[in-house]
Parts: sequence; C-alpha cells; structure tokens
Amino acid sequence: MCFRKNHVVLGTGNVNDKSQQFKLPEEILLSSNLNNISISVKNKQWKRVDTLGNSSPSDRHYVLRREEEGEVSIQFGDGVNGSRLPSGKDNVKATYRTGAGAGGNVEERPTKRKKRVKKVKIKNDNL
Repeated sequence: MCFRKNHVVLGTGNVNDKSQQFKLPEEILLSSNLNNISISVKNKQWKRVDTLGNSSPSDRHYVLRREEEGEVSIQFGDGVNGSRLPSGKDNVKATYRTGAGAGGNVEERPTKRKKRVKKVKIKNDNL
C-alpha cells in the first residue's frame, strides 16, 4: 500500500476551558478522508463519537463540527459530557493518511510507438 501518515499540531489544551474547539487545517480537508483522521492528546488516542451527550466526564471523546463555510472543527468535552483537555503546550495533534493505496500504483513500462498505416485508395467499379 502507498499510504503516508502525516502529523499536525492542532493546538494547546487547557484543563480550565470547557468544550475546546480546534479547526482542522485545510491541508487535512483537501488530502484526507475525515474517517482517516485520528486525534491524540498527550500521546493518548481520543475516540470520535457522533455526540458528546452520552459521554461520561472521563471519556476521551470528541466530535466533528461542520461549519457552513466548509470548515471542520473538532470539539472536546466540557467535563460533564466528555473529558476536558489536559493542559499542555501543543498537546492536541491530528494524524491523517494520504495516498491512493495499491490501486494508485501503476507499474512502470515503456510505451510502444504505433506503426504508421499507409493510406490506400480503394477503387470501386460497381458505381
């Protein structure tokens, strides 16, 4: 397979802030499927969920928020529904895959030149 993992810092967590949000950079939106993104905070994986409403205060969950302008943000818990982010400089990171996989790999081979075909006039005496 021909996938490449890319890492980008999304921001800095602060345990005193509820429901922190970070915009996904355009490079991720243009080059990766949102299902191929993983989020880690202090090197621990967080789980994407559809809603934080069912998350406990200790659950390391996040949701994706799509804005009308096409931007996508990641939102974390408020300490009641989902865990707040721990404090730390540049501790919120995204990892995403790019590449076409095996289907995008084409074997290198020389191209063949086509032979020229000589034009031939056909004589039709039946007219």
